Amino acid sequence: MTRSMPGDPEELGGYWLAGRLGAGSRGIVYDSYDDQGRRFAVRVPCRDLAPIRRVAHRHLAEVVEVRLDGRVPYVVCAFADGPDLRQAVTRHGPYSGERLVTLAGNVAAALHALHSAGLTHHDLRPDKVLLTRDGPKVIGVGGPGAVGGTRTYLAPEVFTGQPAGAASDVFAWGGLVLYAATGEDPFRGRSLGEVMHRLLTVDPDVSMLPDALRDLVSGALAKDPAARPSARELLVETALELPPPDGPAGPRPLGEVAEEIYATLSLPQRLELPGLLLALMNGPAPRDEHGTLARLTEAGLLVRRSVRVPPAESELGTLVAVDGDGVVPVSAALYRAWPRLRAWVADERARAGRGRRWARLPAVAVLAASVAVAVSVSTVAVRSALDQGDVLSQANARVVAARAESLRTADPQAAMRLSVAAWKLAPVVEAREALQASLSQPELSVFTDPAASFQTSYRLIGDDLIRWAGGAVTHWDIPSRRLLAMYPTPSGTAALSADGRYAETADGRRVAISGGLPAAKATFTITNGDRTVLYAQDRPVFEVADAQVALSADGRRAAVSGPDGRVELWDVPGRAISRTVQVTPRTDGDAPPLTFSPDGRLLAVAGARPALIGVPGTETSTVTSTETGTEIGSGTRALPGWDFGPLGAPAFSPDSRLLAIPSGDGVRLWRADDRRLLATLVPQTPGHDYVFSGDGRTLHYLTGHGSVVSLDVSATVAPPGGPVDPALAVREVCARAGGALSEDEWRRLIPEAGYREMC
Repeated sequence: MTRSMPGDPEELGGYWLAGRLGAGSRGIVYDSYDDQGRRFAVRVPCRDLAPIRRVAHRHLAEVVEVRLDGRVPYVVCAFADGPDLRQAVTRHGPYSGERLVTLAGNVAAALHALHSAGLTHHDLRPDKVLLTRDGPKVIGVGGPGAVGGTRTYLAPEVFTGQPAGAASDVFAWGGLVLYAATGEDPFRGRSLGEVMHRLLTVDPDVSMLPDALRDLVSGALAKDPAARPSARELLVETALELPPPDGPAGPRPLGEVAEEIYATLSLPQRLELPGLLLALMNGPAPRDEHGTLARLTEAGLLVRRSVRVPPAESELGTLVAVDGDGVVPVSAALYRAWPRLRAWVADERARAGRGRRWARLPAVAVLAASVAVAVSVSTVAVRSALDQGDVLSQANARVVAARAESLRTADPQAAMRLSVAAWKLAPVVEAREALQASLSQPELSVFTDPAASFQTSYRLIGDDLIRWAGGAVTHWDIPSRRLLAMYPTPSGTAALSADGRYAETADGRRVAISGGLPAAKATFTITNGDRTVLYAQDRPVFEVADAQVALSADGRRAAVSGPDGRVELWDVPGRAISRTVQVTPRTDGDAPPLTFSPDGRLLAVAGARPALIGVPGTETSTVTSTETGTEIGSGTRALPGWDFGPLGAPAFSPDSRLLAIPSGDGVRLWRADDRRLLATLVPQTPGHDYVFSGDGRTLHYLTGHGSVVSLDVSATVAPPGGPVDPALAVREVCARAGGALSEDEWRRLIPEAGYREMC
């Protein structure tokens, strides 16, 4: 099933959103249902849409409704169920012969229908062709702009600044047919520069194509748009109907999943289910006599409410979350998507209309307000004492745990205290695993900009959410959810600095907009499109394109990374490169994100593997740790054991001790001085732009649109540990974990040999 995230709407214009089908830099697509339970795909763009209107064609996903005038613009399309072309080729291999000709002709027919209506697609690629029971269907018509998507399907003229038109769609069609025939993206390269070079200069091999397609594809891939055929000329005759490939299709309908779960329920569970689900529309459900709600929760149709509590100290550690007592539907759409439940609601409303007082049911819109993005949260106790665990052996923990088990029946209270002590005495790797399990729980709080819209840009800096929209920059304090300040931006503002303090106007002026130094005396970076400029005293130090730039807190050092993994460290006052380092390039061809530590001593770079670089001119210009990390250059070390997929931008804690690096499966927290992995966070709602709070005890990140999720990471924020006396460490931990147990009691409860080993 699909899942929603904080900040996602429950309903748009009468379409109930069951969860995300996909999300990217261009927008979000939701699995949606109307009041009659019909399924749709609702697309919410991140930027302005190209012109779009309804065009009827069997190989186009039908556009049902276009609403671009509201606070949240959206486009509703008929749901097309099937794998996309990329998934099909990956699973089953390339197309050939008549099947390839049919596929090419069907997609060309969809383009012809669009172009005949005066529209263009802008983003045709394998991911935008779904293979349904009714044949291929092109989706994503009228995407925002033409420079997103997969670069190898962009026409050469787009890279040279010309607008994307019908000829650009034809070029993308040629690349799509080549992909279907070979399983390889055309013009692929290891960097954007290599992709551009191939697009502008290389004519791909089309010899493997059938005769009916060879000349058409060759002409479609012409560098000059005027030399390409029209979509009408791409039409080929074929009598073959192209069935969908075997194997998984798209996400199953929510109602179908619910009905399958219903079929597994016992008779008593089926009898009580209608009353339980209908009661949930008013509030907490009555007692679950037969475990029916537990069964639906296990299947994912219901979820537990998350309850946020302030961190509280206890003898077991810091309590950071508690269980919610109730459950709620995974989405309000369940009451529309499941025909059986829809009928129960209709019957109950009819009975309520005849005077049944207890059955006063609210509208589903009211229900939507009560359905949180909630998940099960268990009571978590964590303590910031991992450094002490370094000196304790695994044997100690086994001794205590074994004694606890032996006392479980005779003295449960002592057994409980010993079990806690065993957890505290576990070696540091086991303690980390316990900590990671606790931090793998959902977010502890979510703040959403009350005026969030898809025409707004956001930036996180410490505890501030900076919002740029409507001619103003607004600062929100995340912990207090309080509006701090609002600053107007100059007329014609084209871009803001990375810290939100300075604006660049369309005529090239730099203006301070939120106090502090005037632009003529400050050092800052401004990114506009793919161009980033570093200014010092209002003079450019350097200008780069398709690169990532970081600036140290004192403004004296800068760093630039390119897609090839080359990292330049700059002395800003001297306006010169002080050092060049090579890191492993990313596999996605993007420049690696990079971040200076607040003290300016280290630079973290998220290449294919994350690396820490000692900054010249600081007391740590080289990395001295030899126990962990692999040296990849003078003063540069890769973090060990990393194989976690594409990386996001690194983030340091305010004291420079902790380093957070997001990747596809979570966020890892490292101790920067010795490169030791402290914890792994697996948020229920992944996002981007991770930053530490001002006190370093919370990790904020953006998700949804205008939503900030906060994770409590205080368990990893312990004072730096110096040499520790093992005996004192054990006694301290035992005293905290065991409560009133004295040293004599420990001698009595634990075998003498084990006690000597510990103390």
